[in-house]
Amino acid sequence: LKKAMPKLEKGLNYIMTDPTRWDKSHNLAKRVYTIDTWDFINAPYSGFDRTIMPDNPMGAMHGDNTGLCNAMYLMGQMYSHLGDKAAAEKWNKKYGEFKENVNKHLWNGRFYKHYLELDKANLGVDLANQLSLSNSYNLNRNVASPQQCRLILQSYRRMRENYGGLYDDFRTLDPSFPVFNGYKAGRYTNGGVGFYVAGQLAVGAFENGMEDYGVDILMRTGNKVYKTGKISFLYDYAGN
Repeated sequence: LKKAMPKLEKGLNYIMTDPTRWDKSHNLAKRVYTIDTWDFINAPYSGFDRTIMPDNPMGAMHGDNTGLCNAMYLMGQMYSHLGDKAAAEKWNKKYGEFKENVNKHLWNGRFYKHYLELDKANLGVDLANQLSLSNSYNLNRNVASPQQCRLILQSYRRMRENYGGLYDDFRTLDPSFPVFNGYKAGRYTNGGVGFYVAGQLAVGAFENGMEDYGVDILMRTGNKVYKTGKISFLYDYAGN
C-alpha cells in the first residue's frame, strides 16, 4: 500500500490540475456532456472517437466529483493506516473542503444535479433537475449527509410512484433526453433500467434509516433472478 500511494496521489493531482479535466472557476472536475458516467456524447462520431474536441460543451458532472471526494476520504484513511499522520491530515483537509464545495455547487435540494453547465449544451432537458444514475452511488461515497441521502432515496421512490412500473425506481435517467446519440428515451443509458442502481439504493437505504425500502429492493431483485436466472446489464421499462 505504501508503494502505491505516490501513484494514487499522481492520479488525483492530474484530475485537479489538468485544464481538460479541472474547472478552476468552481474547483470541480469537468467533462464533456455525456449521460452521467458514460463515455459518448450526443454526436455519432463519439461512438468510435472519445477525443475531447475544442467545441465540445463542458460541465461538472456530479458523479465525477462525488467519486473524487470519496477518493480523498479514502486517501486519508489509507495514510492513517500507514501511520503517516501528516499526509492523512492533508488529505482529510482536502476531503472536507472539497465535500463542502461539491455540496455547494451540485446539490439542488433533492439530489445532486446531473451537470453544472460550464458551456450551454442545449439538450432539451433541465440538467440541474435531471436525476441521473450516479445519485444512487452518491449515497455511499462519504459526501451526502443522512438527511441528503434520505432525500435522494425519496426521489427514486417517487420516480416509481410516478411511472408505476415494478422497476421504475431503477431508471438510469429521469427525465430522459428526447434522443441522445440515436438512443430514444428509455433506451440504453438514456433512461433504461439498471440493477446496479438498485444495488446502490439498497445499501444507501439500509445505511440511512430506510430499511423497508432496502428490503423491498432486495425482494424485487431476488424475484427477478429467480424468474430469469440472471441479472442483465440494462432493461427496458417492461423489464425485458
